[in-house]
Amino acid sequence: MVNHIRIFDNLFQSNISKFQNLTSKSYIIRNDNEKNSYLPMVQEIRELFGKEGEIFSKSIGTHPDFFGIENTNEYQYICSLFVDISGSTKLALKYSLDKVKLYKNAIISSAIEIFRAFDGHIHRIQGDAVLVYFGHKELEKSDAIINAINAASLMQYFNATTLKKFFESENLEPLKIRIGIDFGDDSSVLWSKYGIDGINEITSTSIHTDLASKFQNKAPSNKIMIGENINKYLDIPKKFRSIKIEKNNGVDVEKRYILNTNNLGRYSMEVFEWEKYLNSFSMLPPFSTENEQFYSPRDLKIRCWIIDEKNQDKYEYIERGSALKKEMNLLFKLEIYNQCLEFKNIKWRVVNYGEEAKKDKELEFEMNQYEGYQYCNQKTAYTGLHFMECYLYDINDKIICHDSFGLFINDNNREVRKLGIED
Repeated sequence: MVNHIRIFDNLFQSNISKFQNLTSKSYIIRNDNEKNSYLPMVQEIRELFGKEGEIFSKSIGTHPDFFGIENTNEYQYICSLFVDISGSTKLALKYSLDKVKLYKNAIISSAIEIFRAFDGHIHRIQGDAVLVYFGHKELEKSDAIINAINAASLMQYFNATTLKKFFESENLEPLKIRIGIDFGDDSSVLWSKYGIDGINEITSTSIHTDLASKFQNKAPSNKIMIGENINKYLDIPKKFRSIKIEKNNGVDVEKRYILNTNNLGRYSMEVFEWEKYLNSFSMLPPFSTENEQFYSPRDLKIRCWIIDEKNQDKYEYIERGSALKKEMNLLFKLEIYNQCLEFKNIKWRVVNYGEEAKKDKELEFEMNQYEGYQYCNQKTAYTGLHFMECYLYDINDKIICHDSFGLFINDNNREVRKLGIED
């Protein structure tokens, strides 16, 4: 991931510079010419994950889908993300209030830009915490959840790299960032106006929005806690999920549930392993290359295209930028960038996860008909996050290196938990 640290370093530094300019006499001139100077970093993130067009939301408060609500109620799904940034108050022990405000604002603003890069809507800033909505009426539910976990993962990566480096350079302990995410389906999220004339807001009423905040509070430091519905909708591989462990009188105790009551039943929570998740991308460099002579995307990379047979065309699918529908024809290609990477043979392997693939006993299989070729064809079939793997062998049939390409598949017809009483 070393190459991508630059994006976050530039994003954070640009926000510091931007807010420093607010106190400068030359700000008005500079602002007219450079008010969008920080946007290229956001655009880089969007392009990296295949996001096209303008960002979804450029405002805070009311979700753009519900500007017209007056004295009515509307039901519509949402994926809620709550992030809390603790540790920034220690800045006040070392700096003047002006400088504390500068750094805190740069941290919050950088977080906002990361969430907006994935089409998140900033609903509320609460001190060092931010409530973000992912999803809107034109977006598939699976894509809203994918956007949320991708944004949350990069937010934690931003903290583990750029912000950690900054705080250590100031001889301060790094920040502790906790993120909670949950999903409420259409019938479980009510949008309406709260308050009185002139003092009101349009917001969501949903236990799943409330639980996002609870999950944040339950998350270990610098981790992401996801609700049961997140996994139910995407069917995330177990290798990217874990049960929170707490010590009780020296004994490890599993904390599986956020709710465990007779009237509401059980509702589970799990830690989303964002480091493992990001490290499994073909398009992102690994966290460590110490034992790797060749690795993606520096020396090689798998790319994927959706084949549109009807229109005799193809469109590139950016890894895990969105979910693919079932029964889509795909073309995978291995691109070699390092001329020193000499190999004798290539083998392709499909690794599926999830209940649907398990039921059909199609979890892993070799693509033998494409042995020796730098491409292979496959079709989407099962809900979940699946991988196409490619292995390169030397003349002695020993593995030189390998790469894997992850893709989400979802028919957006998933059953999720509906807590509470429906109207």
